[in-house]
Amino acid sequence: MIWRIMIHSGFGLDGAQRSSETRAARPGVPQRDGIKDSRVLLVEDEPLISMELSDVLEDAGARVVKIAASLDEAIVAARTLDFDFALLDGNLRGAPVDVVAHTLRLRGVPFCFISGYSRDQLPRDFQDAPLLTKPVDQDKLLEVVLKLQTGENRRATG
Repeated sequence: MIWRIMIHSGFGLDGAQRSSETRAARPGVPQRDGIKDSRVLLVEDEPLISMELSDVLEDAGARVVKIAASLDEAIVAARTLDFDFALLDGNLRGAPVDVVAHTLRLRGVPFCFISGYSRDQLPRDFQDAPLLTKPVDQDKLLEVVLKLQTGENRRATG
């Protein structure tokens, strides 16, 4: 038997729909004080990666306010939504995220790249931004997120 699941135009997760009992029942990530109640913009075009990152963040106490799976969605979200930090895939369906990173920098919003690419293949103007490589280790993710939240925007790789 072969199953085929297709998601044509992205998907959304409503973190508010997940109860605290559901989060507590899942083994995994402890809540972290610096992350708890933070609002996150997640820019990622791969649905399974988005779901995994969202789960890790929400289990740590954060709230994903938007998952942007396309460049247009990401630009609109970066310009209009209210969030504390962003996680950016370096490339959305072949389109670089330079304009999203520029928007975030102009707004003073910290961000981290999450990519399967090397730093050389990411936007040149943002070589100082933290970079996590896929597949993302959840402990490294939370470490970088905590640094973004506390203003320690040191370059990180992993």
